[in-house]
Amino acid sequence: MRILQLTDFKWNTEIFLDTQTRNFYYNGTYCKGILPSAEEHMRISSLQYFLDTCADNGFIPKMRKINIHADPFIAIYKQNTEYFHVHPKYWHPKSMKDAALLFLQFNLFLLEKGFYLHDAHSHNFVMEQNGRVKWCDIGSIKKMSFDIKTSDIDECIRYLIYPIALRQKSWKFNEWARLSFANGLTHDLAREFSLFDPPPQIKGPRKRILESLKEWVESVHFDYPQTTWSNYLNVADWHESILTNARTKIFHSIFNAIAPKTAIDIAANSGFFSVLMARQGTQVLALDPDEGALAQLHAYLSGENASLKLKFAVDRARTTYTGAVGDLAIALALTHHLFISQKFSWPLIAHTLASYTHDYLLTEFMPNGLSCEQRPATLPAGYHLDIFRTHLERYFESCEIIEYPIHEGESPRIFLLCKGKKTEPTDVGKPFWAFEGS
Repeated sequence: MRILQLTDFKWNTEIFLDTQTRNFYYNGTYCKGILPSAEEHMRISSLQYFLDTCADNGFIPKMRKINIHADPFIAIYKQNTEYFHVHPKYWHPKSMKDAALLFLQFNLFLLEKGFYLHDAHSHNFVMEQNGRVKWCDIGSIKKMSFDIKTSDIDECIRYLIYPIALRQKSWKFNEWARLSFANGLTHDLAREFSLFDPPPQIKGPRKRILESLKEWVESVHFDYPQTTWSNYLNVADWHESILTNARTKIFHSIFNAIAPKTAIDIAANSGFFSVLMARQGTQVLALDPDEGALAQLHAYLSGENASLKLKFAVDRARTTYTGAVGDLAIALALTHHLFISQKFSWPLIAHTLASYTHDYLLTEFMPNGLSCEQRPATLPAGYHLDIFRTHLERYFESCEIIEYPIHEGESPRIFLLCKGKKTEPTDVGKPFWAFEGS
């Protein structure tokens, strides 16, 4: 057995007063240390069997005891470590619903064995590959007793049920619902908004309350605003024959040459290219602000597609989401909208796209702007490929322009493949917003 010191671990930034476990990273792996003060069921030799049973039923990630020791822990367990941690405030409404159902189903499962889940907030969930939600805090598994309070049910309602009810009322509450999912919603605000009609049963025996809440969550349906992009590329239509398309063939060739382990698809829509990358074994994070498009991806990642290493989050091109960086970032059919419609400058676009990768960036330039097939008489001042390329070269060692023939009626597109992300951008002392003009 290897003996380690507490200084050998990387500790989580958030510290909770948990008397059972402590969370930390060791050699890039997420671990749980069991404390001597943990309840008896966390200290017994059969804990591995109990954890395996919970994992096999789909409630928690796979965990196994590892052969290292560090005081004061009596045992250390290694948890399947996920790429691209997705903070709850960026979860899609369907992922929020999945989390609530998992919490209630896990509680019903534990109730039969004499246990319950404490600390029912959204930060105790982790999103695994293909968007599946799991409970990650084994320290919150407590032994049932006759004097048990219902604080866990109250937390479940404030952190999980209220945000879903708020989002069910209208898609206009989507941002507030996600923030409430991350931070909770008070009972007073819930009453102010009359979130339940009729309310689920929250009095009586514990099993009846859990089943009533579960039945209510299962009945929830979300509406999505119909946007220009809601059905732009429906991932349900994905099939191998699309690789014969000229644009897709070029993309596929570039992607295979890079062979990234991780990739981020910026403005992924319903995940058409995300699926292409994930089918090659790459771990992918798909980001898009359109909840309707991402709902299609959520539906796709089930059944025969459940093995794809593909997560998704609601995001508006780094205006909200932070921290995700891949070997490759792609941003297709996007930059002309950012420059012309959203009035982003080229320095800001280059800065934003570069922030998603530590190596490669593949993006596109549309020569005809928003007009697609036919070039307009005039384009906005500063809308030039060379200007865009110049600003990308501030962040990368090289930026290759890749043009290819298109068929009649297709929109001309130009790929820009950026390689070798610089440690610091050229003119590091000059921030992107300080550049004049475009």
